[in-house]
Amino acid sequence: MVVATGLMASFSAHSAAVYTSLSSFNAAIQGGAYFEDFEGLAAGPLDFLSTYDFSGGTGPIQYTASANVELYVAMLPDSSKALTTIQFNNSLVLSFTTPNITAVGGEFFLLDGNESPANGTISVTLNDGSTSSFDVNSHASGSLDYLGFTTTAPNYIQSITLNGVSGQYSAVNNLTVGFAAVPEPAVMASLAGLGLLGFGLARRWRRSAGLSRGGHSN
Repeated sequence: MVVATGLMASFSAHSAAVYTSLSSFNAAIQGGAYFEDFEGLAAGPLDFLSTYDFSGGTGPIQYTASANVELYVAMLPDSSKALTTIQFNNSLVLSFTTPNITAVGGEFFLLDGNESPANGTISVTLNDGSTSSFDVNSHASGSLDYLGFTTTAPNYIQSITLNGVSGQYSAVNNLTVGFAAVPEPAVMASLAGLGLLGFGLARRWRRSAGLSRGGHSN
C-alpha cells in the first residue's frame, strides 16, 4: 500500500510499482520518454472525435486516447489544459500502440462541470486486469496529485483506463509515456557475481556433504 496526501494507491506486487511524485517517477525511467501537456490542442471538443492519436519522444512513442462519445480539451483554472471526455461518467482510455511500454505517469484526476478539479475517487486499470482506486482532491493552490507506474517485462503496459464517477469527468494532464530504467551494468555485474558466488557455495556444500556421508558409511 502506497499512501500520500490526498491519494491512496494499491496494486498487486506483480503488476506495477506506483510513484506519487514526478521526481521519483523520472528517476525510475529511461531518457527519451514522450511528455504531453496538451497545450498544443485547442480548448473544447477535440475535433469532435472519439479517438485521437498522439506521437512524440524518441522512436517516436505513440498512443491513442479514446472515449465512448467524444474527447474534450478542458481549460483548467490555472489556464493549463487537460484531456478529458465531453460526457460525464465516461471512461477515458489510453492505449499504447508502441510495444513494450513499461512506464506511464501523469496527473490523473476528476473535473466538475466548471472544468475545475473535483474531489472524488478515480479508478485506474492496467491491461493485466489489476485495478486501483485513488482518492483525488482539488487543491486551493491548483496543484494536482501525481501518479506514475512502472512494470518489468513481460508485464508491459498496453493501456490505462480512467473511470470517472457520476456528474464528474475523468481527466489527465502532463502525461509521460516511456520505458522503465534498467539496472546499470555495474549493478548487473554485481548481481551476476552474487549468483555465481551462490552457485559456487552450493557446489562446495554438496561436495562437502557428500564426503561427510561417505566417511560415516565406512
